[in-house]
Amino acid sequence: MSLQQGLAMVAVGMLAFAGPCPAAEKPRVVVLDFKSSGLEASEAKLSAWSDRFEDILGKTGYFEVLPRRLLKREIRRRQASNDGGCNRRCQLQIAVELGATEAVEAQIVAVPSGCEVKVSQVDLARHSKVGASNVLGKCNDKGVIISLDWAVVELTYQLSRRDR
Repeated sequence: MSLQQGLAMVAVGMLAFAGPCPAAEKPRVVVLDFKSSGLEASEAKLSAWSDRFEDILGKTGYFEVLPRRLLKREIRRRQASNDGGCNRRCQLQIAVELGATEAVEAQIVAVPSGCEVKVSQVDLARHSKVGASNVLGKCNDKGVIISLDWAVVELTYQLSRRDR
């Protein structure tokens, strides 16, 4: 484990140790499929990163995370019945139907200095961004995972600062 990865895990652990926010304040979040740009990442790899992000986000205790498998199942059902895909608008509509109040989406972008992980957290009722994180790291699997861990820390911190 690298120093950076260790620090990210310590930060996530400290947030969990600090205690979750009261249940009434927890946003119900769904993690949408991650996208990539300029990076060779298979759908399976992007899905694995999305699943890991969902897991770490839920472990903070600050978010009520709806299982991605529910979103994926409904997307597959709609694709089969509509003879087509399910774009971002379709995914957000499903998220609302599943009871989510917020959605998290990410794009992993290759830049000259590495990979930038851009995460946005959107309030589904207001159609507005309520959280964001941009983390620069290495473009390998380990580097992206570390960047995703830091993004969870940033989103959790932003949530803890809301309405103050």
